[in-house]
Order: sequence, then C-alpha cells, then structure tokens
Amino acid sequence: MKKMSTRELVSDIKSRYGQLHRNKLAIQRDMVALRDQHGWTQQQIAEATGIPRATVKDWLLAYDEQISEGLGDVTRLTPKSHHRASDLAVSRRVLSTASEEELERIVEKLPAERRRVLAATAGNAYHREALKEREPVSEREQRERDNAARKLTRPVAQAAAGFASLGIVGHIEQATDELNELVADGSLTPKLIRQIDRVTERWLAVLDTARALAGGE
Repeated sequence: MKKMSTRELVSDIKSRYGQLHRNKLAIQRDMVALRDQHGWTQQQIAEATGIPRATVKDWLLAYDEQISEGLGDVTRLTPKSHHRASDLAVSRRVLSTASEEELERIVEKLPAERRRVLAATAGNAYHREALKEREPVSEREQRERDNAARKLTRPVAQAAAGFASLGIVGHIEQATDELNELVADGSLTPKLIRQIDRVTERWLAVLDTARALAGGE
C-alpha cells in the first residue's frame, strides 16, 4: 500500500463516504493506513472524517479479521459478530412466520442431533401444557408452579435475550450507518424524516418500558 499523507487519506475518505461498496472498501483501506502507518486512533479517524466511530471500529475489525484469515482481497465491511447477529434475527423471523409444512421441511434437513434437541425441547413444552390441562390446581398451586417454572427457564430466557439483543444492536448500528450515508448524500426529504421519526418514537417508547422492567434508570 502506497503511503499517503494524513491529509490525503482524510480527503479520500470524505470524498468516497456514502458512495458505492467498492469506494467504501477504499475508505476501509485508508482507515487502515491512518491507523497502521500514521498511528491514528479510531477516535481520531472518526473526528477527522466525520464517520461514526462505531463504523470506523467495525470496518477496521472486519479488515483485520479477513487479513488474519488469509483471504487475500478484503471484500467485507462488517465483522463476523454482526453477521451472526443478523443470521439469528433472520432465523427467528423465518421460524415465526413459516407455515407448518415449511417448518417440517426445515427440520427434516437438520442433522439428526439437532432434530433430537428440538424434539426434546418441544416435548418438554408439550408435556408441561398437558399437565396443566389434566391436573386441576388451585390458584396458589398454579402460582407456585409458574414461579418454579420461571426459575428453571430464566437462564435459558436470559441467554436467548442475549442473542436477541445482539441482533437489535446490529440492526440499530446498521440503520445508523445507512442514515449517515443518506445524510452524506443529501438525499433525505422531510417526508422521509417524518417516517423515521414515527418509527423512532415507537422504538423509544418500547425501550423506556424495557428499561423500567429491567430496573434501569
């Protein structure tokens, strides 16, 4: 990589940001040059170029991952962690909307061990529901059973929530990057801003509820 001055690198990044994927890959290389050849920090790169620090961090990490894997040409802007979060979000969406026939086809193509795990998990759930229907219990007994069940399933639920939160963070970061690109392009209109505002208000309202339930300030 030919060594360029910091002024040249920053100017190149600013001129390319918000453009095509190949231009973003060029920006990524410039960021690497600023870091490796000139000793700049992620914060310095973000402040000088106007690109969000989260984006700078992700692009540098993605570059390093691909170099460490010996892939030769670097073609990816996002690190593996974002891919995993995105894959999980897509999987949840597919499973929640697929028809019974589609679910059956998905399960049939899974390895035998994965099918056994799914069957055991589903079987436990069905067994609990069957017990509820067969055994009449008092309200107090039902509350005790529900509390005991919550204690048993809470670690699993927390683990699932951890994966879900990764997906949420990944989507928000992606949306932030895309919005920055639209700002850089000057392509936003008042109508588009209103649409984003409406969704943002709904999101913040749900986030406030979640924060209150989680005990946050």
